[in-house]
Amino acid sequence: MKKKFFAAIAIIIILSVMLVACKESNDDEKTSVGGTTSSDTFGAIDLNEYTIVYQTDENNVYSSIAQNFWKIIYAKTNTRIAMEDDSLRSGDLPDDNKKEILIGATNRSQSTDTDIESDKLNYVIKIKGNKIIINGTTPYTVNEGLTYFAENFVQGPSTLISLPEITISTSEEAVLLASDNISNFYLVCYDQYNIADVEGFATVLSQNLKDKYDFSVGIKYVISSKVDAGIPVVIGRFDQNTKGALSESDIPEYCSIRGYGSYFMVDGVTPTSLEESTTMFSKMLLMCTCNGSTDILAGKNMIYSNEVDVYTYDAPMFSDGELVNVNETTSDGCLFTYDNADIIDYNTYCTKLINGGYSLYSTNSINQNIFSTYTNSKYNIHVYFIESLSRVKVVIEDSRYLPVVESQPITNKVTDASLTQLKLEGATGMSYIITLEDNSFFIIDGGRTINTDHLYEELVSLNKRADGKIVIAAWLITHSHGDHYEAFVEFAVKYASKVTLESVIVNTPNSACASLSNDYNSYNSDGTTLPNYVTSYYGDNVNFYIPHTGQVFYVRNMKVEILYTYEDIFPEKIVDFNSTGIVTRMTLEGQTLLFLADSYTDAGDILVEMYGDTLQSDFVQLAHHGYENGVNLETYQCINAKYALWPQDSSVVSTHSGCALVKLWLTYSGNPKIYYSYNLDKTFTLPFNE
Repeated sequence: MKKKFFAAIAIIIILSVMLVACKESNDDEKTSVGGTTSSDTFGAIDLNEYTIVYQTDENNVYSSIAQNFWKIIYAKTNTRIAMEDDSLRSGDLPDDNKKEILIGATNRSQSTDTDIESDKLNYVIKIKGNKIIINGTTPYTVNEGLTYFAENFVQGPSTLISLPEITISTSEEAVLLASDNISNFYLVCYDQYNIADVEGFATVLSQNLKDKYDFSVGIKYVISSKVDAGIPVVIGRFDQNTKGALSESDIPEYCSIRGYGSYFMVDGVTPTSLEESTTMFSKMLLMCTCNGSTDILAGKNMIYSNEVDVYTYDAPMFSDGELVNVNETTSDGCLFTYDNADIIDYNTYCTKLINGGYSLYSTNSINQNIFSTYTNSKYNIHVYFIESLSRVKVVIEDSRYLPVVESQPITNKVTDASLTQLKLEGATGMSYIITLEDNSFFIIDGGRTINTDHLYEELVSLNKRADGKIVIAAWLITHSHGDHYEAFVEFAVKYASKVTLESVIVNTPNSACASLSNDYNSYNSDGTTLPNYVTSYYGDNVNFYIPHTGQVFYVRNMKVEILYTYEDIFPEKIVDFNSTGIVTRMTLEGQTLLFLADSYTDAGDILVEMYGDTLQSDFVQLAHHGYENGVNLETYQCINAKYALWPQDSSVVSTHSGCALVKLWLTYSGNPKIYYSYNLDKTFTLPFNE
């Protein structure tokens, strides 16, 4: 089962602790060497009689620390002790007789009487009169002192504690990251495993540091794990040894900043966690800012983490090859990419799944590539082997709906099977209806909002059922660009009550994966919210299917192959968001219909690499409206279609140089007959021969 473990602000020092001796000074103050507790105690202290008083600072860092400390005491004692900042009314003076727990460098004189070494990371816990003083070089170390106090002296449930009459001091070797608004470090961008756009994250981080701290931080990009001398902050990761919790049972959504002595690693396993880590670095600097100066001190061996989420799967993990990439998926799961793997490794893992209690749901092979989906009550695991790349990909997601994998013969034929290309006057986009023999429909995209009414009217026109019901067996959204999915949304608002929708097929990346695109500005998150429209307008009985490459299923008696999803691009970057579209091939009445959506060249290259001439199909929908930045000549040659569906106006094709190039390519790719979508609706009765 997948679990999330949340650690509230956790700041952990991994070091050998040095306890500093402090001399005995007067009758009110006794000290102990080495941090050991004395047999003499201050007596029974009732925390309920004390008020937490924290240092006021413009960033409210100490307020946050104090609140966390208060919560710990409340959790242990079920008592709400008083808490306030150290501000005083005009003319008032601090009350030395008031019992207070002083956090940080408050304006009480006792807070500064702690012998803190300003050039080291250290904290002090000290008793002086009615004051319990917990102070340190930085907020980071103050929090360490509070943690020590809560863990060692507050046992609960009583608020009565016995506090030794000691000064406890601990220190660690520090690195000076900045002084007098001058940065002593630089950002290094290096990501061996292509996790995310580290340069983009570094640029944003650099600007944030300029805005917040008024110092400039240099950015360097390196192509190997060698880093120049100095104090670098590395964004990304160097090798498997820094992957932290990743193991056979742990798939971390992990973010942290770790000190490794000579450098600091801003760490993350997925785009979301790495982005969170870069954001967290700014927070870390606030926690490491010295009281009374602009110096920023960080521990050489520190680990700073905040809201750590660790995804764990009690599922068998692939253990061969080399893990080169981890990415989130649409289904809130994880995609793992392994290189240097072979068919033996693939089969070994499949056996491992069977032995682990999983059932084989489906298997398929195309051109030496093998695809299998396994299920149990908790997870769906889809694994496939790409022979030409010696690559294995594994998708682990929560158990969810999967379509039927066997043909469903139609016993009561109502109409002939057909494919309809809809006209899209006044808008770009694409819209296709496949009519099945029982007169249910399979819709692909639908176009923009302006095309919604015409889509519905065409369904009415094609419907020959005696009961007049319009049944949409499945609706495929190739990707979440408005000219492909807007009609789906508008259709739900206007016509959901007039149709029956059985299933929706969509697999579009979340924002973290989309951030890996070189064209992130074109990303539209609406694709991830389409289930909301389905539930709101069609109810809870619609099946929502997230397909993965190589899966094969049936809608009635029509075979549907998923040839490509955005998941195939990783570990490389997405050239353009158009390449996140699903590529499908349908087989109906003995003919094949291949839909390329808006695929760009990178998607086309993957199709050729994986399938080669096995892409051959009777119909092909031209990629990206037939522009030259869609798939290239080699892809069309492998498809070698008889009929080309061109979702474009013929007048545009005749005047656009890029479209003219694609038209030339087609003459070298079987010279298919072309049908344009903007002139009129065109229905092809299957099997079609013209």
